[in-house]
Amino acid sequence: MFNVRDARLGSELEAMKRLARESTLIRFQANDAALPDQYYVDFDCVGLAQRDQRSSFHTVHIYLPAEYPRIPPGIRFKTPIFHPNIKAMLDDSAQVARLADTVGGIQNLGRLYHTNPSVREMFDAHICLDVLALNWTPAVTLYDICLELGAMIQYQRYNVDDPLNHEAAEWTKVARTQPGVLPIDNRDLRDRVQRPAVKPGAPPIRISTRERLAP
Repeated sequence: MFNVRDARLGSELEAMKRLARESTLIRFQANDAALPDQYYVDFDCVGLAQRDQRSSFHTVHIYLPAEYPRIPPGIRFKTPIFHPNIKAMLDDSAQVARLADTVGGIQNLGRLYHTNPSVREMFDAHICLDVLALNWTPAVTLYDICLELGAMIQYQRYNVDDPLNHEAAEWTKVARTQPGVLPIDNRDLRDRVQRPAVKPGAPPIRISTRERLAP
């Protein structure tokens, strides 16, 4: 017999399938064929793995806790990303080297990474996104969240006033003043969706980020 949570898990899966149909840039794998509570979502949009290194492949792990949707999902980037509002506990070579020294070398650190979840989590990037914290509401769906995450990867969405990664925030402040630098990827994440035709000579329609990302 389904309960409220089961119904929500089922509806989330159907919405994620819809998003995959609407986008060539977003794919996912779920841990269950009917009522998944974990997803690995791949984004094929362009972002930054490091300050000076672009990447067109990004993976996010999404976990739906037992209290979901009363509380937000847990989300971690599994691939490197350079963004003002995303940061891992260990995200530069000097920090990794210091940790390796404390555990007896880089090979020991590698073994711990594969066997110890606490060590592995140090390398997973945490996300500062308002809809996942103070502004969380059960009305927000995984469909919405994935579009927000994709926009963050593309640098269509960022907040330099309250950053997790201060180096990325300083880089972004400079980059946004330079023509053609941001966003890094300006493609529509729902690139398979047919958009209304614009009449010749019609003025451009200005929309907010929230409206652009809404399903």
